[in-house]
Amino acid sequence: MASEKVSKKRESKKGERAEKKADDYGSLDPEARRLRELEDKIDAVLKPQKKRKKVDEDDIEQMQDERIAQVRDQMREAAMKDAEAIKEGIPAMHKLKMLPEVRNILQKHSLYDSILDNNMLESVRLWLEPLPDASLPAYSIQKEMFAALEELPIKTVHLRESGIGKVVLFYQQSRKPQVSIKHIAEKLVGDWSRPIIGRNKKRNPMLR
Repeated sequence: MASEKVSKKRESKKGERAEKKADDYGSLDPEARRLRELEDKIDAVLKPQKKRKKVDEDDIEQMQDERIAQVRDQMREAAMKDAEAIKEGIPAMHKLKMLPEVRNILQKHSLYDSILDNNMLESVRLWLEPLPDASLPAYSIQKEMFAALEELPIKTVHLRESGIGKVVLFYQQSRKPQVSIKHIAEKLVGDWSRPIIGRNKKRNPMLR
């Protein structure tokens, strides 16, 4: 009898958790809901268990790649919408609204390979580029994107695929960014240039 009560209690708690999760999903738009569901699947696979089954690493990588690809495309769309907003003379808020989600992704070391392999850096570049009115994006966006660039293990191939080197070089040379951002940009330019200076002294590879 006691075991039956415990079993019913566990089932009740599971039902409550499932109902709460359904309510949480219901408050999200379709794109955000798909991303949240994917995150929950990844967390469930990686969560330690008493009798843990062998995890298929390929499946985990595939889910991570799908997650990064979704965020990358949403970042690109947000950048385009902000550019249109500026042209129409209205506040550009799409990137700012998405910033917490992007920051959460860029801060996860376990996603670094997927971030670079799926060229999320291209969307980071779009977020850092000057707006149509020649103004820079919000300082909070600059701060988070440059913080991520400092941590990511970026190689020459990633610079060429994304074009991120050009915009970082712009921040180094322009008078518009705040001093703290310019210092990071200067450090990044030096770090990225150093490995290939010996192989190519004719042209900065970040400008290719």
